[in-house]
Amino acid sequence: MNLVVIGLAAVTIHLDLTGRREAAQASARMLSGILANEVDHYIRRVSLELQTIADEAARDGGATKPTDPAALRTFLDRHRTRVAGLAEISLVDPVGRRVLSSTGASLELPLSIGEMAFFAHLRDEAAAGLTVSRPVSDQNRQQRLLLLGYRIDRPDGGFGGAVIAILPSGYLTELFAATHPDPGMHISLINRKMEFIARYPEPPTMEGAAITTATSDETRALIETDTEAAPIHLLSRIDGNMRTSYLRKVPNQPLFFSVGIADEVFLKPWRAEGMRIGLLTAAFVALSLLLTLAVRRNWAEREAAIRALEEAHAEVRAHAERLDMVLRGANDGWWDWDILLDELYVSPRWWEMLGHPPKGSRGSPEIWWNRIHSDDLDRVRADLAQSLASDLTTVQIEIQLCHASGHYLPILMRGYILRDVSGRALRMSGTNTDLTEIRRFEATLQAMFDLSPLGKCRADADGRILDVNAALLDTVGMSRAELTGTILPGIVPQPGPGEEGLQRDRLDSTGTFGPFETGLTRPDGRTVSVRLRGVRIKADGGPASIYIIVEDISDERAVMQALEERTRDLARSNADLEQFAYVASHDLREPLRMVSGFLGLLERRYTPSLDAEGIQFIAFAKEGAQRMDRLILDLLDFSRIGRANTVLERVSVQTVIDQAIRNLAVGIEESGAQIAVEPSLSEARVIGDPTQLISLFQNLIGNALKYRNPDRPPVIRLTGRLDGGAWEISVADNGIGIEPEYFDRIFRIFQRLHTRDQFEGTGIGLAVCRKIVEHHGGRIWIESVPGEGSTFVLTLPASTD
Repeated sequence: MNLVVIGLAAVTIHLDLTGRREAAQASARMLSGILANEVDHYIRRVSLELQTIADEAARDGGATKPTDPAALRTFLDRHRTRVAGLAEISLVDPVGRRVLSSTGASLELPLSIGEMAFFAHLRDEAAAGLTVSRPVSDQNRQQRLLLLGYRIDRPDGGFGGAVIAILPSGYLTELFAATHPDPGMHISLINRKMEFIARYPEPPTMEGAAITTATSDETRALIETDTEAAPIHLLSRIDGNMRTSYLRKVPNQPLFFSVGIADEVFLKPWRAEGMRIGLLTAAFVALSLLLTLAVRRNWAEREAAIRALEEAHAEVRAHAERLDMVLRGANDGWWDWDILLDELYVSPRWWEMLGHPPKGSRGSPEIWWNRIHSDDLDRVRADLAQSLASDLTTVQIEIQLCHASGHYLPILMRGYILRDVSGRALRMSGTNTDLTEIRRFEATLQAMFDLSPLGKCRADADGRILDVNAALLDTVGMSRAELTGTILPGIVPQPGPGEEGLQRDRLDSTGTFGPFETGLTRPDGRTVSVRLRGVRIKADGGPASIYIIVEDISDERAVMQALEERTRDLARSNADLEQFAYVASHDLREPLRMVSGFLGLLERRYTPSLDAEGIQFIAFAKEGAQRMDRLILDLLDFSRIGRANTVLERVSVQTVIDQAIRNLAVGIEESGAQIAVEPSLSEARVIGDPTQLISLFQNLIGNALKYRNPDRPPVIRLTGRLDGGAWEISVADNGIGIEPEYFDRIFRIFQRLHTRDQFEGTGIGLAVCRKIVEHHGGRIWIESVPGEGSTFVLTLPASTD
């Protein structure tokens, strides 16, 4: 008997510990999901604002020199205030300097934006979207900051700078605190480099290297494998406590939430209750042993001992029955009501829960009735009487009990009814559970539901709305009374063909659907574009409901449509311009040939009768006609690049360079130039048009010959290296060089830095080079020191064969 009681107590204590740990895990999982969705929506809001600013800056030519700083600062600040928490939005030029800030005075950073890795990613990746920096401190190390950037593309496709938003991590910490986490719960937002971006509560040691080394090995392993969500049990390196935690990835972002609660939070009450159960069990065992020893010690008092033992066993059985019934309920405040004697026992924890000294007591059921709220009293008496009169063995009633301070606590009363063979109720024992924290958490969830900027609702399986927030009412243009209890078509995917049918299959099989885009029809007939996602929830054995998030993407669709229309207009304009240049160049050459022919005829027929000045006039006219013809031919070459459907092929870089050098043989010999081609280029193979690539290198080497230093013979070096999927090729010379302010200008058509008396040419050669390189999917730029020489660097896609 003793072993059975001890085993029962041990199993109960173990099950209680398991239940408390699972409850902590469930709370961490739920809170991490809520936070991940909120941060995902927040970052997408920031992305949309920054993209709008970047498009506006791109139309003005980039972020280098704003034409109207005051108006632009007002524009930036208006977009900053649309997203809560942003400290500043700044325009940054292509080298990383902040040109203009929404606040006028920019936050001081310990490191220039141009030196940050995330800025280099924006600069080098033409397709880069919203990019998030590593956490940095401000100049005074008073707060950590998170930089979010969006690339600005110039109309010519080049890098025009970036739009940078600065988000203090303190705002994220306030966002975490607004969810009212359970006591002892810790929330951390971590990036893929294991750095803490924000944490609640914030410890004083979260600076420098500590923000990385504080990450546990278990968390590090899950983040490195890009785990979407997982429970973990770990030892915290910050405070040394064991934690029951849940890790969840923020959708579409390199960010992870770790939400956990210290084991000590639920171990402390578990130990106390375990101690009480242990004492009861020990009392039972000790009493049994003492009675047994007493019988053995005094055989002469056998009859008296037997009677005493029977009485003791009866008492022990009463305690065992009480213990058994108590163990059927929860371990908060427990009670035992002897219905036949109308006697009630309440535990020390029962009194402690109501703000009284923790001391067990026995009395009449008035202990209950005197503390139940007057609004609940009649209902509780009726429910309790009905339960006792029925054949039920369990009862569960929600009541309000008066606290010692005068306010009322929401209490869940659960009990087990012991009946005799005839079904008469003999005794009821159970627990009281304080629902205060649960009600507070439910209120917090409801507030987050009601105040969310995203449309949210709860519906049944047919789409009938059960609950709805203000954002969704605004989206569909209906009142709460009009929408609640009605079916909103399209809000729940229905079986059928297409994307909606696929989403319905997913809902039926996995319990979730989305995100997917559809349209909801408002009462005024307008269709609103929305993005839906949802999950089926079933609680307490009741009917399932579907929790749905509805995101209004009308503005997003409008922006995308405007971008597409602008792209089509730009492509059409470029095609018209190229066709115009091609046709105009052909039409211009015909009258020019006539002018040149008649000038030659005048020169041959009338030279003997003209004076020196007349002969000079004819020479000037012939030279102008020849120069015009060269301009037209160059314009024809420029317009042909990219017009024809040229078939790109695998090309040897060494071969096209050799052909370009042979085409320039006369100029090389006259100038005494030395040309060195690095051996690595003999292995270079790229995808391109051989004719255009020969023209490209012929123009670059010809420029080096033309703009040579008169004090020394030209030396030209061609080098190359394989960088990822492209060959980076450099053409360096020791010529006159170029000032940095002209680096961009020289690649524009008909732009000359020198007079025709100094250097011949039409000013179109480098424009042709840039167009050829960009047509092949590469880039070209210049590095130069005036008086020492120039280096033209270009990239071409490498052949994978």
